[in-house]
Amino acid sequence: LAEMVALNKTYLCTLFKQETDMTIGQYMIVERMNAARDMLVGSSDRVYEIANRVGYEDVDYFTMVFKKHFGMTPAEYRKRMVQ
Repeated sequence: LAEMVALNKTYLCTLFKQETDMTIGQYMIVERMNAARDMLVGSSDRVYEIANRVGYEDVDYFTMVFKKHFGMTPAEYRKRMVQ
């Protein structure tokens, strides 16, 4: 990313944190979780398929991150939101 915008990696990370109050890694997790949330409600794809689409090969790890982020598993979220 730093290379793409012709900035030093450390400087880019510092600027990003100052502007967003998040690290780049935290931002990526938020974006992935929001995309997964939308897919859970907007499609009938299986959880492991959604996990793969948002960049997680390990569905158990994806489920753990999702639960930490939203307070429920992907299956629980889908069940609650699709009713």
